[in-house]
Amino acid sequence: SQLSVYVAAATYTLNWELIANQLSYGAAGPSSTPVQHFWSLAVQGQFFLLWPLVVVGLALALRVVARGRLVRLSLARVLFVLTAIAFALSFAYAVKVSGSDQAAAYFNSITRFWEIAAGALAALALRPRRNGQSSLPEKIKPYAAWTGLALVVTCGFVMDGADHFPGPLALWPVAGALLVMAGSTPSPRGPRRLLETRPLRFVADISYELYLWHWPLLIAWLYYTGGERLTVASAAVVLVVSTLLAWATNRLVTRQVQTYVIRPGGPRALVATLAALVVAVGAGWSGLTAIDHSEDRAIAAAARLATADPFTTECLGAAALAVRSAGSSCHNPDLRGELIPAVAAIGADDENRSQCWSFEERPV
Repeated sequence: SQLSVYVAAATYTLNWELIANQLSYGAAGPSSTPVQHFWSLAVQGQFFLLWPLVVVGLALALRVVARGRLVRLSLARVLFVLTAIAFALSFAYAVKVSGSDQAAAYFNSITRFWEIAAGALAALALRPRRNGQSSLPEKIKPYAAWTGLALVVTCGFVMDGADHFPGPLALWPVAGALLVMAGSTPSPRGPRRLLETRPLRFVADISYELYLWHWPLLIAWLYYTGGERLTVASAAVVLVVSTLLAWATNRLVTRQVQTYVIRPGGPRALVATLAALVVAVGAGWSGLTAIDHSEDRAIAAAARLATADPFTTECLGAAALAVRSAGSSCHNPDLRGELIPAVAAIGADDENRSQCWSFEERPV
């Protein structure tokens, strides 16, 4: 149900909810849930909640081993080895699942782990040495950063992530991001000056809020217009409105909440925190209400058609397509803007039922 989707989004389990409902991450449409993009936040949240516990547990285990005077092991080295093993297993599993069930692989936390583990491995491998020098030579850094930036930029133009990620082709953007971070240098030969320009820094500052806003606005527009995709003009409107809302959210909510959490900021920050919670709950309730109304209209339309006289009601079922293709002006206003059965009923429907199967041989 839509309620379970919103609960899963709030509890960082939406990716598993989408897998359970056998939903694929296709193109946006008026029937898409406005919180579907929270699946990636769920994967990140699960990692940020569980991985620190793994690191702390490993540190405690190494301390116990050191007390027994068996052997002294470096936490960084042991963590690197374990992360590398987890990376390899996750990558192999991602390749396997992507070949058999791409939709499930796309949302799966285990198949996605190698992408996050790649960053952890890079951080451990490229950490400054005891003498203060970087593991990557300074002469190579500018070229590595430009190469990585080119990989990140070109990826979106030539590849559909929903069809290929998190399989081997995901190495393309992941490697690009790692090269940009590893090649960070104040050298004028690198891309640092470009990346630190005011427009790009502005987008970077509001990137999290922009991610939160763009999808629900996109879905709301498609739902309101009934279209399947945006035009260039409507896409520009959604982008501009998303940017303005992201900027306002960053200034009025995010920064105030951070101030209140990290350093108590008084009533102003507390009000912003409470306002953020109210807006989040209100948005979720509005989405549920809109979906419920849509379902009610679809059910009412289905009831009218079910009780209608087939000899007086125009354009019923497949006959409507046949008549329309013949050039007739036949139309049924009861079906205008309605999708039957309702979109929410699709997830509850199951073709693997006894009523849908027959063991009788029938002539073709």
